[in-house]
Amino acid sequence: MKQVRARTSNPYALSLLVMPLAALTGCAHSPTFSILGSYFPSWIICIVAAILLTVVSRLLLRRYNLERELGPLPLIYSCLACFFACTIWLLFFY
Repeated sequence: MKQVRARTSNPYALSLLVMPLAALTGCAHSPTFSILGSYFPSWIICIVAAILLTVVSRLLLRRYNLERELGPLPLIYSCLACFFACTIWLLFFY
């Protein structure tokens, strides 16, 4: 019995069809807030809140003399700010 071989297409053809559809799914709504009549993206609010939380945590670490136990401080505080920003985004805007 003779096997019929299926005609294979370009493996990138499917991805070229799916990529524009995936890009359109992000247009459902705009995560913005109206503050005094001007629209601000929610990520700006997350970053400002994260910086404030990082300053508060720095003050607490200095008050209890724990800051000297940490490693390179610029790395620690930038990672802490990123952690706070991502956590606020996930809790309030996802």
